Amino acid sequence: MSERKVIEGGMYDPATREWLGAVRLKAEPDGRYALPDNVVAHTPPGSAPTHHVYVLNAAGDAWELHADYRRILLWDTAMVMPVPNRLALGDDVPAGFTILPPPPIPPGERKRHVWSGARQAWDVEDLPPLPMPATEMPPEDQP
Repeated sequence: MSERKVIEGGMYDPATREWLGAVRLKAEPDGRYALPDNVVAHTPPGSAPTHHVYVLNAAGDAWELHADYRRILLWDTAMVMPVPNRLALGDDVPAGFTILPPPPIPPGERKRHVWSGARQAWDVEDLPPLPMPATEMPPEDQP
């Protein structure tokens, strides 16, 4: 009896078709592979970069790389505030938002965050000085 060949297949989510992980597939005695539901007989070409996932194409014969910013905190670059993330699989971060949190500013420092679109990074700027409080009232109609 000969050893049955084992290959690695790819398991995917049936709703999103995104890669879930590898499974071992053993050849049947006739050399064919019985594929369980939501499994194909090939895996993605390697690890996906950060904030990306592999998605099985409609034909089921290739893995495509898609952006994946779901479940990532988004920051409004104008308001410097976290905002609800409603991005779907494949959506890129829209203009005016970033996944980069602003750097901390120590308490008491008069600074503010400003988004640099050119550098795609936060800058920290000094705030303008506060007006000095009036210590003396100007004299009213002096004779």
